[in-house]
Amino acid sequence: MNAVLLIGLILVSYLVGSISFGRILSAKEKTDITRTGSGSPGATNMLRTYGAKLGLLTLLFDLIKGIVPALVGYFAFGGGANMAESYIGLYACGLSAVIGHIFPIYYRFHGGKAAATACGVFLVAQPVVALIAFVVCVGLAFIIKYVSPMSLLFILINVVWQCLFMPEFNFMPATDPALILLVVAIGVAVYVAHWQNIARLIHGKENKTDLWAKITEKIGKKSSGGGAEIPTNQEDKIEIPADKDDETKTSMDKDDKIEHNNTKEIKTNSSANEKQETKLDEEKEAELDKEENVEVQNDINNNEEAELDKDKESNLDREEDASLDKEKDKDTKE
Repeated sequence: MNAVLLIGLILVSYLVGSISFGRILSAKEKTDITRTGSGSPGATNMLRTYGAKLGLLTLLFDLIKGIVPALVGYFAFGGGANMAESYIGLYACGLSAVIGHIFPIYYRFHGGKAAATACGVFLVAQPVVALIAFVVCVGLAFIIKYVSPMSLLFILINVVWQCLFMPEFNFMPATDPALILLVVAIGVAVYVAHWQNIARLIHGKENKTDLWAKITEKIGKKSSGGGAEIPTNQEDKIEIPADKDDETKTSMDKDDKIEHNNTKEIKTNSSANEKQETKLDEEKEAELDKEENVEVQNDINNNEEAELDKDKESNLDREEDASLDKEKDKDTKE
């Protein structure tokens, strides 16, 4: 196997894979797809943001990015005449294109998730299986309205199938491990690129995409008189950028918690103030009651003292009368 040729094809495949058709097509709309929607320059985000036309064009070009390097790698090493080396060339160039899509040299190594590019590679390597898996996964995506899990399912089916049925080509034992390693590496690269989608799926926060609504959206607008294309699925349009969604969601959660805590604190303070006011009112009422009781007691005491004074005066009057009577009696006797 010509190692120099293989290395050269791998480098060229990486440069081809680094071409971001999503960015190119969005630039024609005078926008940057990486600053819109999920922030990914892939076909799904293009579909959500710009509609079916640009979404399908992006999908087609990303498929071609995987198909062309895989075909070149396959035929550069003999094609069907030398199956083992041809498949090494196919998967080595295909893996390089996938890596280029995920880490493009032209865009500071910030790229997409390479599901469509990997699909193009598998369409060359095992066209029947890849085509059936593609149709099934796309059909399921229409039904469940989740694109990322169907992309991951497609990759898993092709990787497992190729690894299980690769011995039917009667490859040499020395080449089998290398081929399996290349196939698995493609699958791992795509899964790693989808790590944020996987995390959102686990937590039940993955964004839905109504593919049928997006595809028919343009047709409906034309029949109703045209006009600027405005996404109807607000949930799909307002999506957290993929490279910032964890940070943004964390800050949003923090803001929600702060707002919740502030509301709770305000309610607590208001209830505490109400309790304090109620307590003050009760203390005032108690003081008034005490003052009233004191006044009543003073009135009672004053009345009792007045009655005692009257009794004393009446007793004195009686004593004086008695003494006068005694003096009169003495005078009478004398």
